[in-house]
Amino acid sequence: MPVINRYIAKNNGNSLFRNNRLESETLLLLSRAKAENYTLPKAVDIIHVNTLLKKLFTSDILSLTDCLLNMAYNDTDISNFSLINWKNPWSITNLITHSSDWDNVSWNSGGGIKTPNTLETTAPDGSNTACKFDDTDASLSPGTTSKTDIFSNSTAITYSIYVKGGTALSRVFLLRNITTATNFTSGTFNCATGAISGGGWTSTSVGDGWYRLQYTKTTGISIGDQLQIYYGRLSGATVGATDTWYLWHPQLEDRSTSSPKFVETTSSPIYGNGISSKHGGLVYTEHGYEGNGVDGYIDTHFNPAITGIRYTLNDAGMSLVLYKGTGGSIVSGNFGATGGNLMTNDISITQRINQGNINSGNIDFFGIGLMSLNRNSATEIYGINKDVQTIQPVNSTSLFDSSLVLLERNGNYSTNGISIGLIGASISYEKAQNFRAYFNEYLKKIGLTPIA
Repeated sequence: MPVINRYIAKNNGNSLFRNNRLESETLLLLSRAKAENYTLPKAVDIIHVNTLLKKLFTSDILSLTDCLLNMAYNDTDISNFSLINWKNPWSITNLITHSSDWDNVSWNSGGGIKTPNTLETTAPDGSNTACKFDDTDASLSPGTTSKTDIFSNSTAITYSIYVKGGTALSRVFLLRNITTATNFTSGTFNCATGAISGGGWTSTSVGDGWYRLQYTKTTGISIGDQLQIYYGRLSGATVGATDTWYLWHPQLEDRSTSSPKFVETTSSPIYGNGISSKHGGLVYTEHGYEGNGVDGYIDTHFNPAITGIRYTLNDAGMSLVLYKGTGGSIVSGNFGATGGNLMTNDISITQRINQGNINSGNIDFFGIGLMSLNRNSATEIYGINKDVQTIQPVNSTSLFDSSLVLLERNGNYSTNGISIGLIGASISYEKAQNFRAYFNEYLKKIGLTPIA
C-alpha cells in the first residue's frame, strides 16, 4: 500500500489527502520518514509542506537545490523528520567499496573459501546474491575475515551486515580504527539463536535464519580515519575446519543508525545526504534547531566536491532563515576546521564561498530572517540579508571538499536558531524574495511568525 494511503488509513480517512493531491517530492519525503519510523507532521501540516514544495518547484528554486532542510513545523515531536533532505530524501551513504562484489580481492576470506552468489541459500530478498564463507583449510593458517579500504567521512559511524549461520557455532564481528590502532567492542553472534553479545551490538531477525547486525560508534573516530570491518573471525581465533556462514549487504554509514535501504557500490564509496545528523546538545523548538553554545551542531553530510550537482565552483549558494540571531557561525566547512566556506551572523569580511581563506569586503548577515551567500562568477560573491543585497569582489579558488556543518566552526559553537536551509546553485535576488514570500506564507499557515 502506498505510504500516503497507509497514512490516510491511520488518520481515519482524513479527507485532506483526497482533496489535495500530494506531489511526488512530498511522497518521497514521507516514504523515507515512514521507513525510518519517524513521527510524521500532522495531516494539515503535510498539506502545507506539499504546498511549499509545489511553489519551490514551479518557481525553479527546488531545481537549483542539492540540499533542503526545513526544520520549522511548530511541532516539537518531529525533530527527526526535520532533518530529512527534501530534495533527495533517499540519498544514503555506504563507505564500503564493492559492497555486492564478494569476489573482489578486498574481501579477505582469512584463508578459508568464499563462494559469492552461493546457491545453497537465498538472501533475504529471495535472490542468490549472498556469499558463503567456509573455513575448510583455514585452520592451517588462520587469518582474519576483514576489509580495510574504508575511510571515514564522519565522527559517527554505523556498521551493519546481514548474517546467517551455517555449521559454525558463532561468528565475531568488529569495527576497528586503523588510524588510531583501536578495536571497538566486538560482537559475538550465536548462529543457533541469532543473539549477539557485545556492548552496542544489536541483532534483528529478518526471516529464514537471517539476521541484520548493527553497531554504532559516535566517539573515537575522526574524519579521514582509515577503518576496518571484521565479519566472522578475528586474528588468532580458533578455527573450526568445517565452519560455514553466509553474509549479505554490508554497509557503513555516516550516521548513528542504519538505513532501511542498501546502497550498492563499486570501486568508490557512495556518499549520501538524505538525512542530516544532529550532535551534542542541540535544542529543537517549534521554529527549528538552535545551538547550545557548548557542543551542539548539525552535519548536513553535503560535501560540495562529492555530492554537489547544482552546487559548482562558480555557481553556488548557501541560504538559511534564522529565527534566532546571536552572532557566531551559521554555516561552516569541515567540522572543527578554520578554513573553507563560512557564514557568520554578523557584519564580516569572512563570509566565504568557494574562496578558501580569502576574505572579501563586508557582507552583513546580522539579525534574523533570510541570509543568503552566493557566487555566480569567478570574480565576485553576493550576500542577501532579507531584501538587502551586497556584492563584493573576491576570486574563487577551489570547490570545498568537506561536509558542511551548521552552528559550529573550529570548535566554537553558536546559539543561533535555524528554521530552513538551502544549499545548491546560486539564487538570484528575485528568487530570494520569492522564497521569502513562500516560506513566510508557510510559517503563517502552521501558526508561526513569518520572519523570513
